Amino acid sequence: MRQAFCLSRTSPRPRPPSIHRGRVGERGRVGERGRGRFFHLTLLILLTLTCLSKPLPAIDELTWNNGSTLKGTLTSADSTTLHWHPTAFLEAAPLHLHSIRRLSFDANPTLTQQPWAIHLRDGSRLHADITALDANTLTINSPVHGTAQLRRSEVSHLQRMNGGSLVHAGPCGKTGWFDATEIQNKDDLKSPIWQSGPGGTLNTGSWNSRATLNTPPPEICDLQIHLSSTTRPEFALLIGDKPYGRLTVETWDDELVLVYQNHFTPLLKLADDDRQISLRIIWDRKTHRYAAFASDGTPLCEWQTSQPLQETDPVSDDFAPNFAQTRARATTTPIYTGIVLVNKGPDLTLQQLLIRRGTGDAPGKIDPGKPHLILNNGSNFQHPVLTIRDGRVSLANQQTLPLSDIEHLHLDLPDLHIVPAINTEVRLADGAHLRGRLQKADAETLHLQTSFTTEPLSILRKPLTDIHFLVSPPENSPPIPTPQQTDLLTYGPGENERLPGHFSPSNSASLEWLPIGGVRPVKLLPSSQLKITRALPADGKFPRAPAWFHLDSGDIIPARLTSLDSDTIHFEAPLLGVRQLPAVRLRAVQFAGPEVDAVGFSDPRWQVVKGDAAGAVINNKDNSLLLKPGTSFGHPILMQGSEVRLTLKPSETIATLRLRLYCAGVDITAPHLRIVIAQYHGNQIYVGLEEPEGQLREQVGTNVTSGKDTHYRLVFQSNNNEVEVFVNDLSIGKFSTNQTQNRNRVRRGNAAVESDPIPQSGLGVVLESANLWGNGDANITLHNFSVQPDPAKLHLPVVDPTTRAQALLIPRLQQNAPPHHVLIANNGDLLRGHLQSATASHLGFRVGLEEHTIPLDRVSAAVWLQNPSHDDDLIRFSTISIPKGDGQLKHAEEIRKSALKGEDFAKLALSHSKDSKAENDGDWGEQKRGVLHSSLATIAFSLQPGAISEIIDIGDFHMILKSHPSNPKPRLLALPRPLPSPEPTVESKPPTHHLHLLDGSQFAITVDQFASDAIIGHSDLLGSCRIPLNHLYQIRLSAPDDSPNEDYFNDWNIAYATEPIIPEAGAQNSPLIGKTADAFTLPLLSGGEFKLEEHRGKVIVLDFWASWCAPCIKSLPDMITLMSALPPEKALFIGVNQGEPAAHISTFLNRRQWQFPVALDEQQHIGQKFGVEGIPHTVIVDAEGKIAWVQTGYSPQTAEQAAQVIAKLLSK
Repeated sequence: MRQAFCLSRTSPRPRPPSIHRGRVGERGRVGERGRGRFFHLTLLILLTLTCLSKPLPAIDELTWNNGSTLKGTLTSADSTTLHWHPTAFLEAAPLHLHSIRRLSFDANPTLTQQPWAIHLRDGSRLHADITALDANTLTINSPVHGTAQLRRSEVSHLQRMNGGSLVHAGPCGKTGWFDATEIQNKDDLKSPIWQSGPGGTLNTGSWNSRATLNTPPPEICDLQIHLSSTTRPEFALLIGDKPYGRLTVETWDDELVLVYQNHFTPLLKLADDDRQISLRIIWDRKTHRYAAFASDGTPLCEWQTSQPLQETDPVSDDFAPNFAQTRARATTTPIYTGIVLVNKGPDLTLQQLLIRRGTGDAPGKIDPGKPHLILNNGSNFQHPVLTIRDGRVSLANQQTLPLSDIEHLHLDLPDLHIVPAINTEVRLADGAHLRGRLQKADAETLHLQTSFTTEPLSILRKPLTDIHFLVSPPENSPPIPTPQQTDLLTYGPGENERLPGHFSPSNSASLEWLPIGGVRPVKLLPSSQLKITRALPADGKFPRAPAWFHLDSGDIIPARLTSLDSDTIHFEAPLLGVRQLPAVRLRAVQFAGPEVDAVGFSDPRWQVVKGDAAGAVINNKDNSLLLKPGTSFGHPILMQGSEVRLTLKPSETIATLRLRLYCAGVDITAPHLRIVIAQYHGNQIYVGLEEPEGQLREQVGTNVTSGKDTHYRLVFQSNNNEVEVFVNDLSIGKFSTNQTQNRNRVRRGNAAVESDPIPQSGLGVVLESANLWGNGDANITLHNFSVQPDPAKLHLPVVDPTTRAQALLIPRLQQNAPPHHVLIANNGDLLRGHLQSATASHLGFRVGLEEHTIPLDRVSAAVWLQNPSHDDDLIRFSTISIPKGDGQLKHAEEIRKSALKGEDFAKLALSHSKDSKAENDGDWGEQKRGVLHSSLATIAFSLQPGAISEIIDIGDFHMILKSHPSNPKPRLLALPRPLPSPEPTVESKPPTHHLHLLDGSQFAITVDQFASDAIIGHSDLLGSCRIPLNHLYQIRLSAPDDSPNEDYFNDWNIAYATEPIIPEAGAQNSPLIGKTADAFTLPLLSGGEFKLEEHRGKVIVLDFWASWCAPCIKSLPDMITLMSALPPEKALFIGVNQGEPAAHISTFLNRRQWQFPVALDEQQHIGQKFGVEGIPHTVIVDAEGKIAWVQTGYSPQTAEQAAQVIAKLLSK
């Protein structure tokens, strides 16, 4: 079929406006989708107005156990069910609590204003005022909880949060702390580095992370700290700054040391099983005296110096050199003078940090495991507390103290302890943390049954930041589905709201959705941004369409072509009610290619591309392939999807796999995409874009567990030209597919050649072992290789842009009978002509006078050609053309000034213009865009009627243009096709839904019912429709944005070959003279090629001509006679024909019995290089390859003048 297809050329043309979207300002028939958008907008406005009485601000966020999130509003909850109302739902969705992980509220962190933090034995912490304490009950009061009674047996201790000598009492979660890295990289972080933990703790799992508290320590600082870790704690605590210096407490391996200026003091020797550190430090900053104590008051060290403060602090500067500068850049907060906590290990938790204005006195000894209290001045009392009443505390020794004098109160811990039954954790903005069982909730209040209250504890909704659910699913509950097993609901701007679940047939025309963990389906609010995407079949088997009919409405319907004539196309379409359509509605029929088994290596098309056949060993039992170095193994058409999956076996050393994707079959010399997967030493992973060979220009990486299989997924995201890499089902990042090499790319869709992000020559895949970074290649074993189909992406024919341009360019002699169709072969070749007939297996196709029968299995698509747009392709203008030369530009400028002043343009043209239009007052009449020189057309069509252009240089003229109003006459279309059908009548209803099927088809219908097994609806164009649900991939309520699927066949517009301008005769002072002639290669009429470079040393005469050009016909005989008299080894004459078919040229020359070498410049590119603005155009190139003479136009003296130039050149 390659030999049968003809090639013709065209120049690029602007894409015509779409006629099926119905957008404002676009011409043509308003499509069904445009009216659908108006219908849905009206519906949405009405629905919005009905909901104005109950606004639903979506400021909160729900997180499912599978990680999915969705903004919405909590309406109510009980012990088993939560009701959540996203903006896309008409009602709140009831959800099982066991499916929910977290509910996050939009509350800003703030320090508590309550005087006390009450710590409970179950890890809870709440903030309140203390009203009373007796033998059984602690009574509290707060704005968040009201008055509540707590079981004394469940209270651990009370800590004052403000007042007295306290400067800081915490932590209250993350409130008041910041991390410089988080501020600088907040957009890139997936989760905060430091987070609030149970009981209001502050924790991190990031090594070398630093949290800062911008609270300056007092002059005499009494600091108490309690830290913990899952391993032996490793940290540094930096306290203070200038003018008094910085004190640092840090771990040095297994030692805890205190560092001040250049002095350090060991504090503790840490054991391997130590998990907590508690310290109290008293530092008189002015006298440079410090002391450290254990949690029981045991002294650890004491030191004092009278030396002046050093300018640098080498230890602390190692850990926090840039905190002040970073904070100053990131916020308006003053430069740091407080506390910096640095994690030097795997994780770290700050349990307690107290900062007091101290007296300098050492604390007394105390047993922290027994009841005690600490006064505001830091002194200790080891006495149990009996009661608190009327603001006074009664101790077991009969002593009473004002509650206002007490900072910390540690109660006795009785043997009785209620083991909490916890399924809910509640966190508040002030760092409070409550654990219990959810009883009920509404939009205002949460009620939590706790181990420390007899009645459910009330919690106001407003200060909540998070509710974490720890509810176990009932026995025999089905496992949580994976993302691949669920449907996906997306809506909102940019489809940024995403919710997994299941599309639920409603047996009505309404859409219903069952979220993951949902109790029942709920109705969805109609929205133009709503989209439902169904889960792909688990077995990877998709319904298969025999062909796709691309319609002018943008619909792509699945059907089997049965027959056609000039007016009608007939087909079988089981899903649709129509069996025929007017041919005018067709843009193309795309035929399904051969079916491919895309899983594993059993498909017979897999083949050894390079190397020994023994270098690729397939084991079909475990679906594996062993590739040896030097062997390439490929498949010519496998890449019919957007996701590649594979598994690599563990390797002790290096395993590197190169994937060559989108190859031309298995040809790796054509442009394609190269991705390398590298496993080093079994656990280091690198995946990236290979460019150049053996190097990665873009890459992502991670570490995995050694000795285990590694599963890879490469997901190609065409919307942003990226590949997302998943390793063991976790995303490790994305990299760009824009390559700097392989610039000779082919066309896909309407994208410009230079902007195509992925170099693609076809659908081939080639696998091979690779040598990355010079580490050598080795055997590599991969399992479960597959390419996952993408229903949203039809695999459109790959056509070389030059071949396409050639097929759409209509030569001058064929413009009255242009072709109607183009066939695209499976290999990308094109054949233009007339589609005459069709059967289930063959196409009848006429090319010229010859008719061909072409098997369907050799055709990728049949395209219906479109006329160029006739709305604005006529222009009327006049010119004044001044020949180039000394002083001529200034002369042209003076003429233009006269025209701008209002002098008659026609008289100026008659007096001064030197082109062929001067005698007609410079008037060109009405001209078609396609026949004008491109520069001239660009200027002419850009001018407003009556406007005068700047001076432009075209060929050997300085030209001035004036545009005239154009009155184009009505003209018949060049193609004998009926006009587009008129707009539907007013009674026609727009479609309500846009469907995308698993077979790649997509179309719009009015849905009458979402039945249990099918979507039932109708369309004015497609008739009654019944779409089985197992064929459905996507549902939208508005037309999707233009996609390559829809647009690919929309701009196959024929173009007419440019007709060169025939200028006046006369030699020109061409700027080309003296320059080296551009090298070129053109096919010869007699066969073979003419290469200018191969004739260096000869005088070459290039005569640019065409058979329709009368001056050319006058000029050629003299030139032929002249050149025949010269020795062929010294001089050569080449006639360069401009844009005519070879057969026509041969007939023309035979009739005149002219014999001379003819080169075929079909697209006139070489003519443009040699300054051809009119013909005949003669160029003489000397023996050194430089242009010696240029002549445009016919003159009886042309041959004589050329002979004189040639003789002079040969005499050198």
